Amino acid sequence: MELSIQGSRLHGRTLRKVMRLGRSALCITLPKAWVDAVGIKENDYLSVRQNGDSLELSKVEREGDAGPPVCIINVDACVEPHSITRVLIGAYVAGHDTIWLQSRRPFTQRQIEEVSAVTRKLIGVHIVDSSENIIIIQNLSNPVRPSMDSSIRRFHSLVVDMLENALSMLSSGNQETIRRIMSIGEECDRLYWLTVRQLMRAVRDPGVREALGIRSTMWLLGNRLVLVLLKRAVKLSESIALSTYEIFTSGCGIERRIVDLCTDFCAALKRTSQNAIDSLLSRDLLLANRAIAQINALVEEKIENGEKLASNSKSLRHHLFRIMNALKEIGLCYRQIAEVAINRSLEESGKFVTIECPPKDLGEG
Repeated sequence: MELSIQGSRLHGRTLRKVMRLGRSALCITLPKAWVDAVGIKENDYLSVRQNGDSLELSKVEREGDAGPPVCIINVDACVEPHSITRVLIGAYVAGHDTIWLQSRRPFTQRQIEEVSAVTRKLIGVHIVDSSENIIIIQNLSNPVRPSMDSSIRRFHSLVVDMLENALSMLSSGNQETIRRIMSIGEECDRLYWLTVRQLMRAVRDPGVREALGIRSTMWLLGNRLVLVLLKRAVKLSESIALSTYEIFTSGCGIERRIVDLCTDFCAALKRTSQNAIDSLLSRDLLLANRAIAQINALVEEKIENGEKLASNSKSLRHHLFRIMNALKEIGLCYRQIAEVAINRSLEESGKFVTIECPPKDLGEG
């Protein structure tokens, strides 16, 4: 095979040695005379067309002719602890499908392990090639699957599962439950990053927005808030689990009255939180209003009683107050979700409001 490079004032042939880039990619350098004549710069795109056994290269003149953007991460700049992880997750959430990590020096073993660990946490992401100083990552997930409603329902079910496991550990004292709870938390992280990525794509692409079932740009803001609130509920459930774990590893026990109160709260919250989620997805104002009232009553009755019981326990007061406060905050997260549902139900005319556009000449005269 031969390579024919086309450009002004360069018609002869030149020889270039083929070099390996990563494990499977091959590359060549471009002749300097052609680069200068055509005006090739770093980050420009070249069009590659096969002509029999030859390849024809030409400069892409229009931005619209370029291929999909590539996010190139400068690993040398990621000097703070875990900064590679955060930058890579940020690039994924921002919607980049192709991500290059490159360094002027060979990657250290720690850097390689950090990149491998974070790619395992991201849905649809795979390392497709690597060399001593370049790692190429590709996202292969469908940007419109699952739908936004499905993701929110799944996220909510994971929150409930995590909370029930935390309260089960509180009741049984089985410290091994903490592993299951942390595993659910990791799944929630993966789902959160995926759904926020979808929202970021939907901001730029009306087709993605429509395919995800997002009916207006206002829903983008509302859905992002809902995801943040569900993520907070996950962290609060983890806090309950960790406080419970610390209580039992210290050799202490918890009064049955406190366990029963927390269990009752969890059962009631499961019902009211489902109402909040259902009201959001169905835009049911009455159901949302009912959920808010239920959560307010639940927090006022159960949590205040729990805090009184916790104050009587000198040795466990700190841990018990953390548990009670976390339960209260989870309830308030779902109350805010119900408030988003009310806002969403009032965006269009319906049973409670009529949206009318005033005449253009209103007030003139």
